[in-house]
Amino acid sequence: IRRKLVPIIVKEFGAGAFDGILRSAEISGAIADWAEVEAREWLSEHARGCFDSLPVPLQRSVVRAQLMDHKIEATFPRTEWLRKNAEGFLSLGLDVRIKRNLSGFVEVSKSPEPLAMNMSSLRFDLLDGPQSQDWAGVSIRLRRGSFESGKEPLPIRRAGGLERFDADAIGDFVTLRHWRAGDRFQPIGMKSPVKLQDLFVDAKIPAAHRRRLVVAEADGRGIFWVEGLRIAEGFKLQSTSVRYLEWRWERGDAFLAAEHRTC
Repeated sequence: IRRKLVPIIVKEFGAGAFDGILRSAEISGAIADWAEVEAREWLSEHARGCFDSLPVPLQRSVVRAQLMDHKIEATFPRTEWLRKNAEGFLSLGLDVRIKRNLSGFVEVSKSPEPLAMNMSSLRFDLLDGPQSQDWAGVSIRLRRGSFESGKEPLPIRRAGGLERFDADAIGDFVTLRHWRAGDRFQPIGMKSPVKLQDLFVDAKIPAAHRRRLVVAEADGRGIFWVEGLRIAEGFKLQSTSVRYLEWRWERGDAFLAAEHRTC
């Protein structure tokens, strides 16, 4: 910092700019020290029911102090999420989760055991016209049809619970099932397939929930849809598409509730 950043700051903004940075750091440090003392005092008094009335800097210090006491890294995103979300769980690794209760106290508990890999499935024929399938808590409404001769297919407007695919790329059979170890998937826009597990990790989907998500597999042609993720590149509508498969889906339960988000 002294050898590289300070000379740049002084050269660009003058010596006074660096003096201002030092003053700001000193002021911020003093405020942080005060907030830590106040947070410890608040915690020692076992105050309850008044966390939301504390100033925001003090709320952060209260959460941060408790995370440190639990030997949990008090990153800003983690601290801020707990500060803003009472009774919401954050997953730490595979077997630990934390939450802040309504009184402002951080609680650490064991994560529920992940669900076993579910090997059940439902295979069905695709027919022209409307169809419906209800499986594993998800209701799917299908419609396979053809575009008018000589007209290019119109792009579908993005909407929750609605996708449209190239029906000929999918074929005549679809299998609904759950994610399995080793599954690979190529989301639209990506150049090559990746492990579905890696996509779940990137999307911060807890391990227990991954096993309940529904995927749709074209007969012998790979996965074309994953509940809650993008559609597959190889099954998207193109200017040469002749037939389309409209896919509307809705989950009937609420297992992806806000209390299960991760950080």
